[in-house]
Amino acid sequence: MIVNNVLLKLKNNDTENIKKAQEVLLGMKGKIEVLLDIQAEMNIRPSQTAYDIILITKFESLDDMNA
Repeated sequence: MIVNNVLLKLKNNDTENIKKAQEVLLGMKGKIEVLLDIQAEMNIRPSQTAYDIILITKFESLDDMNA
């Protein structure tokens, strides 16, 4: 199993915008056949240098992730 983590920093990082971004990212679930699982979590300890969202995706293989 391959787990891919992506850290995202949004230009507009107010809470409402972060929640909208989470909804869009989580909307991929069930639409991408090779995507086994997806999580999009908001940073609970924000700072100017911190990222806003971590996107965690799981795939069966590297080939699936790169498809």
